Amino acid sequence: MRSFRILGPAASAKGAKTIELETILAGPVLRRVEAQRVCIWVATSGPSEVVGRIYAIDTETGSIVRELASATAERRRIGANLFVHLVEAGPSEGELPLDELLGYDLELDGRGLGELGFLEGPGRIAYGTLPLPTFFIRRALPALRVLHGSCRLLHGKGEDALQGADEYLSRRALDVVGRPGALFLTGDQIYADDVAGPLAAHLRVLAPALWGEGEPRSVPSVSSLDDIPLYGRKSLACEQAQFTSEKPSNHLMSFGEFAAMYVLAWNERNWPDPFPDASVAVPADSAQPLSVAARRRKYRKEVEDL
Repeated sequence: MRSFRILGPAASAKGAKTIELETILAGPVLRRVEAQRVCIWVATSGPSEVVGRIYAIDTETGSIVRELASATAERRRIGANLFVHLVEAGPSEGELPLDELLGYDLELDGRGLGELGFLEGPGRIAYGTLPLPTFFIRRALPALRVLHGSCRLLHGKGEDALQGADEYLSRRALDVVGRPGALFLTGDQIYADDVAGPLAAHLRVLAPALWGEGEPRSVPSVSSLDDIPLYGRKSLACEQAQFTSEKPSNHLMSFGEFAAMYVLAWNERNWPDPFPDASVAVPADSAQPLSVAARRRKYRKEVEDL
């Protein structure tokens, strides 16, 4: 965890607020796998050195057989406290084993996934007795099995489809014939317009923590995003920006907000715990008492849905 003090209206009316950023903000994610290379993506809050390693896995015992490839990630600084890393690991010659179970580990400054807390407890990303997260590269298997999704509405109704996919995969983790070989998300992965108020409020703290001090003033023709109240962006989104949306009241505007929304969507440890009370998130306004009451009801319902 890394601590940062956020100053100004984004923090609170009383001044500064301290926010804790996870070392790993999002990921690890397998972005692409081929016979010659495996691409592993991760976002961090600091300039860590990231090394990825690929292993052969014994499907009978679920144990590591040998290391097949390793590589140090290429790193890009996206914001003041937002770094994106991409490992491209492949064999020095030939190909990685095809139609066989493979595993990977990721080291941040010398600490592997186990030391980072990813291989035990509720945040474990390896299935069953497997020592590492696993995948396979298909060549001759009889069926191509994939999972498909689009945008993920975090306060949407019903069960979480990704949880269903996770449960399906967990039952077939050792079976390269029966388990899906890829996940295709063919939408934007997040909703930039229909943003729940409880998350939109947190974004105004998280975005400058990731992007930097000038983030609230980074949108042209807007003095500061912090000056716009919760559920108050309809005019900005539809009239000034000319966006077409039926639910624009908390529309994302800055790059920092988009980045913050992605790390919220992919890592619940970036969520506030607990969400602020509606009376804090939607302050009283003697001139518009009915509007305040309606916004507070909506906020409480969205907290339940989240």
